[in-house]
Amino acid sequence: MRRGHRPTLYELMPVNDESRHSRESSRDVPLRTVRVPLGILAVFGGVVVLLLVVSYGLGYYRGGRSALAKEAIDLRDTMERQARMATISEVDEPGGGSLVRDTPVPAAPVEGAPGAIESPDADPRTPGLNYYVIDHPSRTKAVELVEFCRRHGLEAHLTSTSKGRPKVFVLPGYAPGERTQERFVRLRALIQRVGVLWERRDPGPNSDFSTHYAEKYQPRRPSGT
Repeated sequence: MRRGHRPTLYELMPVNDESRHSRESSRDVPLRTVRVPLGILAVFGGVVVLLLVVSYGLGYYRGGRSALAKEAIDLRDTMERQARMATISEVDEPGGGSLVRDTPVPAAPVEGAPGAIESPDADPRTPGLNYYVIDHPSRTKAVELVEFCRRHGLEAHLTSTSKGRPKVFVLPGYAPGERTQERFVRLRALIQRVGVLWERRDPGPNSDFSTHYAEKYQPRRPSGT
């Protein structure tokens, strides 16, 4: 109800009983809250932490198993390679093995190859000394093998057998009784390391030099003499 032109105050406005009762009831009803015991929160937190620990433990265990399996495979391969190398024949004493008379590789198949032997005069070996033959590669890989060995510290050279099969040997040679000297022990270790690298080189398959052997060199006599 207005008095003159002034707006009626809210307190003076007529209010029905129903709306007044509703407002009073809403003020009287307390707010509802959910209370969670601290014990339940502690248990829930403990379960979460336990799950995280178990997940981490499983991941660590599986990673450890994988690493151990890889180490076991590497160890097995190394032991097998060393076992094969232990059976390699060595020509240390006179009469301990047959003399080898090689046929020089023809110049055409290995033209321009580092270390290739093109004539008897170019053979770097000294008659009577023993030399390690590391591989009998295919003709398509012979030159590549010589170059690979030289890049990794082995002074490799290419020759051929009496049947014309490529053969790769390394320098230096050693006299009977010198095999146990430190420099030749290091040479055999280097042969093993380079053999592993050559085996892993693509495209394969390649030898790992585990069947290398030593032979005494004796130049091939010219035919008819």
